[in-house]
Amino acid sequence: MLRINFTNLNQILTFDGEVLEVFYGTKSARVHIVHVKSAEIYTDRKGAQELRINTLFGPIPYMPFEPAVADRVKELVAEVQQVSKTFKL
Repeated sequence: MLRINFTNLNQILTFDGEVLEVFYGTKSARVHIVHVKSAEIYTDRKGAQELRINTLFGPIPYMPFEPAVADRVKELVAEVQQVSKTFKL
């Protein structure tokens, strides 16, 4: 299981290999890997990075992240992309 703590956003993201969950405030977003259209790291002109996850039902709120968690985010994106190839509706 992957868990990333976005301290700058007060959010936690988890991925157990099948379900992606984001916890923020008193809310959460939960999506099965089959419903994930894309997961990518976006870098703006100033070099700031954010995680973008798009689903069949719309985007999960974008998550800018600090350099301290960049390796974990890259690991998550790679795993989501790999696992999504094996799951089909």
